[in-house]
Amino acid sequence: MKKLIYAFLISFAFFVTQSWGQSNEENTEYLGKIIDSSNVKNDSIKLVDTNLVSNKNEIKKNQETLENVNNFLNEEIKTGLFRKYLKDAIYSVEVPFGLSAAFGVDEHIGDKVEYVEYWNPKTNYDDYNFKYTPLTLDMAPKVLWSGTGYINYGNYIFGIKYFSFNKTSSLGGKIITPPYMVTKDETEVYYYNWLRYWNRNMWPLWNDNEPGGASPIWYSADNQLKLWSLDIFTKQKVYANNKNSLSFSYGIKFLKPYYELNLGMVQHADVNNYYGWHFDNWVTINSSYKSKFQGLWEKLDAFIGPSLGISYTKTIGNLEITPAINQAWVFGYETEDGQFWDVDDIHFYKNGIVIPLYYDGYAFFSKKQFLTIPVTESALKLSYAVNDYFDVGTLIDYYLYWNFPLGPRWDNPWAQGPWLTKVENVGVGSAGIFLKVNF
Repeated sequence: MKKLIYAFLISFAFFVTQSWGQSNEENTEYLGKIIDSSNVKNDSIKLVDTNLVSNKNEIKKNQETLENVNNFLNEEIKTGLFRKYLKDAIYSVEVPFGLSAAFGVDEHIGDKVEYVEYWNPKTNYDDYNFKYTPLTLDMAPKVLWSGTGYINYGNYIFGIKYFSFNKTSSLGGKIITPPYMVTKDETEVYYYNWLRYWNRNMWPLWNDNEPGGASPIWYSADNQLKLWSLDIFTKQKVYANNKNSLSFSYGIKFLKPYYELNLGMVQHADVNNYYGWHFDNWVTINSSYKSKFQGLWEKLDAFIGPSLGISYTKTIGNLEITPAINQAWVFGYETEDGQFWDVDDIHFYKNGIVIPLYYDGYAFFSKKQFLTIPVTESALKLSYAVNDYFDVGTLIDYYLYWNFPLGPRWDNPWAQGPWLTKVENVGVGSAGIFLKVNF
């Protein structure tokens, strides 16, 4: 029995020893893994620390570089605005003195028509005659407003040019029908005069208080063209010798135009006995046509587009002759507004009784559209260099605005005709002398 107990104890001891040894090995391996992981973490921490130090050094180097650049710029500005790179640059301002005029906006708005008829009952002489006097709005020339600034640097010229035009023309008058008369040879002469506006004959109304029995016709008209343009450009000299040079230019053009036309007519019907009443009627007819231009964006209140050009210069001593041509395409939105109204202000009078009547007929038209306006500029300049600081000369400049809208027109309102946009090639030319100052 004792032998069995000893054998069991020996076997149990051997089992425990084997199990403990195996667990020890596993624990030892697990502890090794933990130690290895700790070492990796330590290495990662050391690597992060190294990167932070490297970044700090990089930031410090960048700060030193920026400080050096700042010191360099300050030194350059103190010594003459990048004198090292722009020592050959010449700054110039050119101011012209002259006149400018618009072409293509002289509106034939209507006609003054005078009719006379002759009749002699004794000789049976009968004749008549019509006389048409055109009514045209002619825009007279105005003082030129323009100016150009240049920076000349080697084969390049950087420039900015401003041009402005704003002119109004107007006309007005009164058409009167003379009274009936008899000549010495007993020829009877009848007159009848009227106005032709809006593609319609505006016959005079009856007026008992006028010698000719017809109301005077008061008429008026005015139109306005205003625009400004701004060109920012670079001109590059591609060929040059002592007597000739050829340059190309490219840049951006801004354009802000506006056009307006207004027509008006007033007549007075005055009938002393209209079915026992005194009839009085003032008739007023007006129309207004406008073309307004806006930019592509709300904050850009002007057309904008690219421009390209070419110029050639011939040099003869101190004299330079330069023809040039430039083509631009500007884009934006154009709004056309048309208005037409007809007012009859009527009063009936009888025995202290007054009956007023008021009739107001009104029509309008509005359209907004995307529009492209090609602009061609041609110029001829003769420039004489007085010395290093002053140039004088003459300049002829012409802007041509292709397919320029001049507002909508109502073709015969009484017939309810269509609204039609009038489109013209509008030109604005200028000529004068100029003074150029070089700095």
